[in-house]
Amino acid sequence: MTATMPITTDPVIACENLHKSYGSLEVLKGVSTAFQKGDVVSIIGPSGCGKSTFLRCLNRLEAINQGHLEVMGQDVSAPKLSWKALYHLRSQVSMVFQHFNLFPHLTVLENLMLSPRRGAEGFPPLTAKPSPCTT
Repeated sequence: MTATMPITTDPVIACENLHKSYGSLEVLKGVSTAFQKGDVVSIIGPSGCGKSTFLRCLNRLEAINQGHLEVMGQDVSAPKLSWKALYHLRSQVSMVFQHFNLFPHLTVLENLMLSPRRGAEGFPPLTAKPSPCTT
């Protein structure tokens, strides 16, 4: 029987020297890793160590402060990405929120409408502000 080594390909997600800070609090300090297609990965650590921040950076829900981030061969490290680029990224990478948090800058209704609100150029800006929901 002959053992063969798996063929390595370009990673589907790769980050190098990734940094993320909130003010003076540095949460991600030079994270470098790569994930191949089919990898099953667990990110573990104590509360507050940056697990959720890392995942949010991979999906560009948080902008990175420094480093290089590549998803499916596309560089998504730029400080500002167009809606079209973000839509394409998020069609390739998804995540489930552990507490189903809403985007704080949107109302509850805007959060609920975010997913189906897609035009030819991605997500257009809202034209009307719905009233905030009260309970």
